[in-house]
Order: sequence, then structure tokens, then C-alpha cells
Amino acid sequence: MIVDREHDNHREIKSVSRCEVVQSFVKMRFDGAFNRYVSL
Repeated sequence: MIVDREHDNHREIKSVSRCEVVQSFVKMRFDGAFNRYVSL
């Protein structure tokens, strides 16, 4: 039972970190496009 809980926590942490990577990537792309648009 304890092992299952640890496994679930690990999977949650992995999916959260992947989500953060995607969010930071999207933010980076959006900031780049926004800066390009402003500098026009």
C-alpha cells in the first residue's frame, strides 16, 4: 500500500514538472512573439 502511494506521488511530481516545462516554454514563445510585435 505504501509503495503504491509513493509511486502515485512520483507520477504526480513527474506530470507536474512536465506541465511546468510546457508552461515556461509557452511563456518564452509568447514573450518572444510579443517583444517582436512591440519592436515593429
